[in-house]
Amino acid sequence: MESVSNEDFFSIDLNAENGFLLPAVAKLGEEIINKISMALHLPFVNENEATGEVCFANQPGLRPEFRQSFTATDLLNYIYAALQTRIEQDGEFLKTGIAEIPYPTNADDFWRLVQTGGRLR
Repeated sequence: MESVSNEDFFSIDLNAENGFLLPAVAKLGEEIINKISMALHLPFVNENEATGEVCFANQPGLRPEFRQSFTATDLLNYIYAALQTRIEQDGEFLKTGIAEIPYPTNADDFWRLVQTGGRLR
């Protein structure tokens, strides 16, 4: 059985923003975002920055296998799905308010959870 280390997870403080995840996601450090970016082999794109006039390269309706980057909204959806999975397995972490979120290991699983999280929100 493969062991899981603390390096396989990042923490989200659910109490810091009165339970709102978007500000918590916005505060994720550069190190965490870079680690996710490396795992996905995709760059992180700030949704507030202009992206030029590239056809449909990063439109929300684009099939995941054609996505060329990920955004804070994608991370928010991923975290929602990961939290739901953790709650179903063992919701004890809710007492502390600190959730350990697993780093995505590949783009396919990441996009699957992004879609699930989007439906949950």
